[in-house]
Amino acid sequence: MRTGLIGLGTMGSRFARRLVGGGFPPAVFDIDRATVERVVAVGGHAATSVSDVVARADVIFTSLPMPGDVESVVVSALGDARPNHIFVDLSTIDPATARRLAEKLAERGAAFLDAPVSGGPGGAEAGTLAVMVGGSAEAFARARPCFETFSGRLVHCGSVGSGSVVKLANQMLVGAHVVAAAEAVRFARESGIAPETLLEVVSAATGDSAMLRRTIKDYVLTDDFTPTFALRLLMKDLRLYAAESRSLGTIGPAGKAAVAAYEEAMARGLAGLDYAAVIKTFLDGA
Repeated sequence: MRTGLIGLGTMGSRFARRLVGGGFPPAVFDIDRATVERVVAVGGHAATSVSDVVARADVIFTSLPMPGDVESVVVSALGDARPNHIFVDLSTIDPATARRLAEKLAERGAAFLDAPVSGGPGGAEAGTLAVMVGGSAEAFARARPCFETFSGRLVHCGSVGSGSVVKLANQMLVGAHVVAAAEAVRFARESGIAPETLLEVVSAATGDSAMLRRTIKDYVLTDDFTPTFALRLLMKDLRLYAAESRSLGTIGPAGKAAVAAYEEAMARGLAGLDYAAVIKTFLDGA
């Protein structure tokens, strides 16, 4: 099976390496040629354009920042799409965009899978990502060997758009947990309890969560917000969640609080820091 990959950023470059290591060396394209050269150095194949990637692959992956970027790339590739092509988007996009792209590709006889991931750069490097996939069972089965090169948990969630729904639910929980952890730290600190003590106790109690541990251990205690996933990108995901949730009439207090806290962080100029930097809106000056 021939693979292609468009977008070699923080996650895309790691997907490329995992595909190479799994025996599916991709034809790769990115507007930053240096990223292409780095993937070629480990066994990938340089492509000259999106069209070149599509011409050289059976399964075409995209890993791009915004839904508009994904749509622009896929639409530009429609003229080159052929029956039995599978386009797989690994980005976080809204379900409506996923369904719209699936419809356009179906007119060409090609399939589309929305397959957002969770687990960050570390998970991508280790091949332990959670991958949530929406689309036809047949296309999922054909692409599965490629997914398995970078996934630790791979779930077919349902029809096109369902992967995006699950990912947006996850992102709301991520934001809400970080905000809750920040509030808990401030409450404890104002009461004379050190964050280290809070972490030691709660990480073994019913209030524990991966986000609580990450937030306190990696950010509250270090004050180092070098990004592994930028705050502006989680803000993008939370806005997508809020729009989708409002359209369904399901948004509630947790989602609203997470969105509001991240909007405030954006207003304070924290967009380029790690998404945990939202805690600075709670703790700075506290």
